[in-house]
Amino acid sequence: MVRVSSSVDLGAVLRQIRTAQNIRAEDLAAMLGVSPTTLRRLEQGSPPTAAIATLFQLLDELGIELRLSLPADTGDVSLPDGQSKPRRTRVKS
Repeated sequence: MVRVSSSVDLGAVLRQIRTAQNIRAEDLAAMLGVSPTTLRRLEQGSPPTAAIATLFQLLDELGIELRLSLPADTGDVSLPDGQSKPRRTRVKS
């Protein structure tokens, strides 16, 4: 399982899974009914929409880790270096 803590992480995983499955970006965009530019932005994780940014902030604040169970045939997935901020250490009051 892969721990995802930002839109950049999620986008990187999506791209790696797409390429591991030999699906061209243009083909996937057509299947989804979006432009290749929209798909590329999702895969880059930028700019994150307000809802996605808030979702990751919410997960972080509540101490929830988002983990993805990936298809078996995709091999190892690596996340971008330094893109995700480390989980905050919470101080109990």
